[in-house]
Amino acid sequence: MPECKELKQKLLKISREITKDCPFCTLVSEDIENRTPIYCSRFSGERSPIPVDLDTCLSCGEFKRHG
Repeated sequence: MPECKELKQKLLKISREITKDCPFCTLVSEDIENRTPIYCSRFSGERSPIPVDLDTCLSCGEFKRHG
């Protein structure tokens, strides 16, 4: 299963790269087993970010406007 762990690490790295300029994404978890590794304030309706998955993050599209 080392391949699976490596793929998850690559996905987290890509997630960090995609979200680095987004004003709503505040953190990407280091835990490769976390199913919702991105903390985003866009979907919370408040200033407090909530954990979301990469699909939810990409559906927002803010990373395109600020990247």
